[in-house]
Amino acid sequence: MTSENDKELSPSRRKWLASADRREQLLDAAYACCNRSRDLYVPVDEIARESGVSRNLVYHYFGNQEALIEALLTRETKDFIERVERIPLTTSAETMHAIALEYLTSFSRHAANLKAAQASPRLKARITPQLTETRDLAAKRFAEALGLPFEGAVRSALIAGAKFMMKLARESGGKLLEDLDSAADLCVNVCRRAAWGAVRMEKYGPDRRTG
Repeated sequence: MTSENDKELSPSRRKWLASADRREQLLDAAYACCNRSRDLYVPVDEIARESGVSRNLVYHYFGNQEALIEALLTRETKDFIERVERIPLTTSAETMHAIALEYLTSFSRHAANLKAAQASPRLKARITPQLTETRDLAAKRFAEALGLPFEGAVRSALIAGAKFMMKLARESGGKLLEDLDSAADLCVNVCRRAAWGAVRMEKYGPDRRTG
């Protein structure tokens, strides 16, 4: 059965998909368009062409560009959480590098969408809890890799480190993808120093030197 919204397409491009599969197809197309254009909002017509459907069908599933961006970021945060939870604990350096690499890869690819979320108060309010969850998970797994309890000053330091990663991904965008390993190393060093600095602070206080 072919949707009414698909009738304007040529027969060679029509393809029936179940609702869930069609939604994923449109998200894939929107993702490709966003990364190609680097614009805050990708025109619905472009998404429709990318996915081979009519613009009415895109609106049927998402309503507007903000809804598309929210759906894209929601899917990415869910996938990120699943991937990071599966990273094994090996050496602290290897585990932290793998976590940072996942974080930077996921969110630098969505730099334009993250900027759009920041620019829209409504979208920012809806997506912030999900981004906070990814930030806290990255920080918690950093603590596990370092063998430190995820509490107190250590927790605060590692969350600050995860915020640094998000800012780097959001502001650098596609340029970061050109050298992800170096960026991941930078983030690991920032988080490692911050965590052990917090440990020393708690143990010796702000005015003590540890040699």
